[in-house]
Amino acid sequence: MHKISESSIETILVRYEDSLSLQNDRNHIELNYPDFYKILIREDFEILTEEEIDTLLYLFQIVTISIQQEIQVLPKFDIQKFDENEEKLWGNYQDKQRTLKKAFDDYFSSIDQEELLAVLEDTLTDDTEEDSIVISSVGKEVIMIVIVAVILTYDALN
Repeated sequence: MHKISESSIETILVRYEDSLSLQNDRNHIELNYPDFYKILIREDFEILTEEEIDTLLYLFQIVTISIQQEIQVLPKFDIQKFDENEEKLWGNYQDKQRTLKKAFDDYFSSIDQEELLAVLEDTLTDDTEEDSIVISSVGKEVIMIVIVAVILTYDALN
């Protein structure tokens, strides 16, 4: 898949300052990916707060819409491949007892979508803004693994 540019992502981030655009894209994704959307709100995410689930959905949306804009179609998505990627990422993360920082260092060196990873990393590690959402350490791990699995799945299929 093509590398997603910083300017493509920035365009989406600016557009999402308008909550109507954010909601329209969310509805579009939910309509086109009903099975995947259900995975994002699955039972084992009960450990996540409402804000953490919103962050997960927001990041999924940024990744999906960025890719859609880059390749001019809504990318296909393979749920089985996603599950495999997620399971592998969890295994590596737990086996190597990684920290969030170490995991991101590894992802940046092995995944070609640096700009998407940068948005994810910034979202999960930048707590400098006064109005930033507090995300628990478990929430950060879950969001990181799921979104990296999404990126890997798109990257392999499109």
